[in-house]
Amino acid sequence: MRRTLSTIRKIALLCFISVGLNAQQINSLYFLDNSPLRHTYNPSFQPVSNFYFGIPALSNIKFGFESDLPTYKNAGFDLGHVFDLEADKSKLLSALRPYSAFNSNLQLTLLDMGFRYNSNYWTLTVSEKAELNSLLPNSTFSILLDGFDLIDGFNANMTGLNFTINTYTETALGYSRAVSDKFGFGAKLKLLYGNNYFSVLANQTNMNVTNQNVTAAANFSVVKSSALGLNDQFGLVSPAGFFDYLKPQGLGGAVDLGVNYKPLKFIELALSVSDLGMIRWSKPQSIQYQLNYVFDENDRNSWLADHPGVTEVPQDSIIADMKSHLTTTRSNLSSIDNYLSPKMNFSAEFGLLNNKLSLGLLSRSMLRDDNFVHELTSAFNIRPNDWLNLGLSYSITNGNMSNIGFGGSIRAGKLNIFLTADYIPLKYVSMDLQQLNPVVPAINFPLGYEKNRMNFGLGFNFVFGSRKDADKDRISDKFDKCPDTLPGVKVDSHGCPVDTDKDGVPDYLDACPATPKEARGYVGPDGCPLDSDGDGIPDYMDKCPGTIGASRQHVNDEGCPLDTDGDGVLDFKDRCPDTPVGISVDSVGCPVDTDGDGVPDYLDLCAETPFAARGFVDKNGCPVDTDDDGVLDYLDLCPDTPVEARGFVDINGCLIDADDDGVADYMDECKNTPFAARGMVDHRGCPLDSDFDGIPDYLDDCPRVPGSAEFRGCPEIKKEVRLLIQKAAQTIQFKKDTLDIESSSFGILNEIVTVLNQNPAYYLQIQGHTDNVIRKSHLIADSVVVAIENSISSDTITHKLPALADKVALTGNELQKNDSVTKVQISEAYAKLVKRYFISKGIEEKRLFVRGFGDTKPVATNETEAGRSKNRRVELLVVFEEEK
Repeated sequence: MRRTLSTIRKIALLCFISVGLNAQQINSLYFLDNSPLRHTYNPSFQPVSNFYFGIPALSNIKFGFESDLPTYKNAGFDLGHVFDLEADKSKLLSALRPYSAFNSNLQLTLLDMGFRYNSNYWTLTVSEKAELNSLLPNSTFSILLDGFDLIDGFNANMTGLNFTINTYTETALGYSRAVSDKFGFGAKLKLLYGNNYFSVLANQTNMNVTNQNVTAAANFSVVKSSALGLNDQFGLVSPAGFFDYLKPQGLGGAVDLGVNYKPLKFIELALSVSDLGMIRWSKPQSIQYQLNYVFDENDRNSWLADHPGVTEVPQDSIIADMKSHLTTTRSNLSSIDNYLSPKMNFSAEFGLLNNKLSLGLLSRSMLRDDNFVHELTSAFNIRPNDWLNLGLSYSITNGNMSNIGFGGSIRAGKLNIFLTADYIPLKYVSMDLQQLNPVVPAINFPLGYEKNRMNFGLGFNFVFGSRKDADKDRISDKFDKCPDTLPGVKVDSHGCPVDTDKDGVPDYLDACPATPKEARGYVGPDGCPLDSDGDGIPDYMDKCPGTIGASRQHVNDEGCPLDTDGDGVLDFKDRCPDTPVGISVDSVGCPVDTDGDGVPDYLDLCAETPFAARGFVDKNGCPVDTDDDGVLDYLDLCPDTPVEARGFVDINGCLIDADDDGVADYMDECKNTPFAARGMVDHRGCPLDSDFDGIPDYLDDCPRVPGSAEFRGCPEIKKEVRLLIQKAAQTIQFKKDTLDIESSSFGILNEIVTVLNQNPAYYLQIQGHTDNVIRKSHLIADSVVVAIENSISSDTITHKLPALADKVALTGNELQKNDSVTKVQISEAYAKLVKRYFISKGIEEKRLFVRGFGDTKPVATNETEAGRSKNRRVELLVVFEEEK
């Protein structure tokens, strides 16, 4: 018996080391379409069969291990190694961590069934589930390999051991609906019926055997909520009756949600979340176990004395004695909430060859004990026919790259069988099974070499019917009353195109899907109410169905032509649709306006308004005089006469200005302004006297400088200055065909300079004159004049003037070759030359003004050279203000 137990322990240890963590969901089953249990992963997935029933206890069996024990590769064994348990035992134990996690789960389905009704599918599942989560110190594995033999040197330290076991019954009611051939959704409600909950934590548990003396100390606690009891020796106690097993120790609930969507015919996306819930364990009990035990030589001798003929104390007796020394403390606890591990699945599947082949990608995420676990799995699926589905999977992101998964679902008549497993190792070590028992044949049993995961699923279900859907509208042909529905058309529960407004036109053809009930029978092929006469009123409401022409736009709610103002002219012809009742109207419905002044007769108090006054009448139809000047607006050329000017307008309504001085009579205080003073009056119409010298501006030669009447309003000019100015007119002359001042002129020019310096109030107007000879010279043109002026402005002009005259002198031939220059320009050039001379002598330029008169004011005959010489001259005029 001891050998058999030792063999079992060794097999268990080897198996534990060959599996990995989180073997919770069997991914290889996910893409097997013909399995009736795909809805366990996503409640929106509908089975292919119309009805299925699972064989009790065999419908869906799932079993898996979890461990973080080192793999054979991590332990340092070579690939292909054949184990010798005795020789390799120490190497296995040395690879262990101080503590190792070990978990397992089991699901056994007691009842499983589902059925289709139109596009809906209902499922009912009752499953028994068990979970073990533990943290084991390495002493646990030493005991598994070496056994529990209390011999010298035996040491077992189980401090820190922690494990939790819970079992519960899950009853799930599921519903899914295929909304269309592209979209479906589903949900499951789960009732969780708690059976057993045990949690053990060893705060201190160790045992030592030295010189056959046994020393043991323990302090560990147990929390339980179960019909099973624990006695003071840590042994299980069965309840009094069978029905005590059936009483719930905890209750809870959970929910699963899922959707699937086909954006394209060959692509399906799916998303689900499951196990969103918890169990509340009621009336849990806490049991504290304590032990301080010593079995020494005295105890041994005493026991042997009591058992004559026995030479050694049996190990079982020491263990029984040790249990009898346990002390317990029991207490009741408040309820415990145990949350499930929620999972989220997101998948994408790409179909090929009408979905005979497909490529799938599954993302699985799980939250367990506040730890987030994610796994990405790829799959290749083969569906050669409806009765056979095969799938290969490969885990991409779980850190164990050398593993695959396999799934197969076979339908044999009415029976569906599926078998799946994930994380199947690809590399192995082996063990000769004959080491376990000599009667076993010498067979090398394979064990996974690297850290792989392994889970297992098996199921047997009866299936009846299948979802034959010729038009792909998600309604089985058996229930489909419209088996030829076009692809993509939304159908009702009978498989016929939906006609929401029941007008006889299905929604996918109906451009007016909200047709009222009374319009049924009055719709066109597009489902919209008919309007035969096109007046905007549908036939089912139209009491005048023959409306034609322009009247179609002017009908009432019953489709009849309108005469809103009741004037006998229908609105579609009525240009005045708001005519008051009883008013005479013309053929277009507008009130009669006999005189055409825009005011209808029924409002017109002046019914015979002249033609010219149209547009110049008030609201009563009478001609208006807006400015009230006695001249009606239609005759008034000045319609904005001021109030104070009334009575001072002519027959055209304009202001009278009798003396034509620009100031209307109603404002004119000097009504007889002389003709010469026009334009030189103030705002009162009186002549201006800008310099207030008593001489009005129109008579004043110096209107801005006070003067006397003797000198026409100008200041008196000294007699000697007047004589000098008169002399200058005869003395300043120019050589023929040149811009050269006669040298005889310099003396008089210098005298003028002296006068200007002595009389700073004098301004000088320089008037240029020439003879009547036509000349052409570019030297007299503006550009040369400027050059001459610039040269003359030099400080040494007096000394250079003869030379300058020679420089700019022109021959007759040269003058004939150049462009024509007007006589005025020549006369201005003479005046400018004199001006520059004065400037060169220090006279301010602003006191000098130039005017050219050409040959318009000769002082001698132009028939002789002597006369022409006198006409080429400059005259000076003293003024008393700057010319603008």
